[in-house]
Amino acid sequence: MAEVSPGHKTKQRMIKFCGEGDVQPDPSKVLALKLMAPPTSRQELQTFLGLATYIGPFIQVRESSGFDCNPSYEQTLTAIKNAINEEAAVA
Repeated sequence: MAEVSPGHKTKQRMIKFCGEGDVQPDPSKVLALKLMAPPTSRQELQTFLGLATYIGPFIQVRESSGFDCNPSYEQTLTAIKNAINEEAAVA
């Protein structure tokens, strides 16, 4: 195992391993996402998106729950896609 120099900082583990092969997200990250206020700056938005991306693989979608693509959903999805497209065109 490699030695770590004094003062070397290590990143906090982002995954919590429990039981035999059962992998769960870090509870502090889940709580942070739950308590997070709506982002008001670019940095806060990036933090939100990072946490959402991290937690995404742990979300289990039940097949029996169905998926309702209603007009509100479609409007929101279109707005997000337009914003991404506009931002990409500027870059």
